[in-house]
Amino acid sequence: MKRLFILCCFTCVFSTLGHAQTKLGLKFSPLFSFNHQMELTSDSLDAENDGANLKFGLGLVVDQQLTDTYFFSTGLFIVPKKIGINIQEEGGTFPNTLEEYNVQYLQLPVTLKLMTNELSPDFGIFFQVGGGFEIKLGDEALEEEYVLVESFKPFDVMVMIGGGIEYRVGVNTALFGGLSYQRGVINVIDETLSNIDLSVRNSVLSIDFGIKF
Repeated sequence: MKRLFILCCFTCVFSTLGHAQTKLGLKFSPLFSFNHQMELTSDSLDAENDGANLKFGLGLVVDQQLTDTYFFSTGLFIVPKKIGINIQEEGGTFPNTLEEYNVQYLQLPVTLKLMTNELSPDFGIFFQVGGGFEIKLGDEALEEEYVLVESFKPFDVMVMIGGGIEYRVGVNTALFGGLSYQRGVINVIDETLSNIDLSVRNSVLSIDFGIKF
């Protein structure tokens, strides 16, 4: 099932390559991964977010021109995320338990990009909004003795907003940079070993650098 999904992703992305107005690119992104929502249903335990963690993502950008200023923007990206869970017992008689997991996703964004070049013909500003689908490639607990999470869901869904600048350095080549915020909308926890009702949704703040050609 996972291989079929990945094949469909590649098919969707590369099916646009036959059009004359399609731009390809490569993107590298230092990103901060954190849990924006964490809920634990328990009479005696409480869960808190463990903060942000620096990760690095990369992938392929595909921009399909729709009008002079609007583009359909997609691609395929490897996006690593951190799930940090700090478990505390109410009353403080039980020591805090911190468990951290690394989860890696293959992301297929589906976004609309507005490009303006009001400053100069070679210098543009863009705004981007949309969402995307993510399939889990793998997950790993940072320590073998972690027992809280048994498994993560095989997919995630996110919404995103972003913006940045693009500078044309040649007839068909442009450099770009910007910021984007991606917010997960579903609970990524599938099962817990302790039968605790745990819900985690994660977010990514990304600093993007890339080249299009």
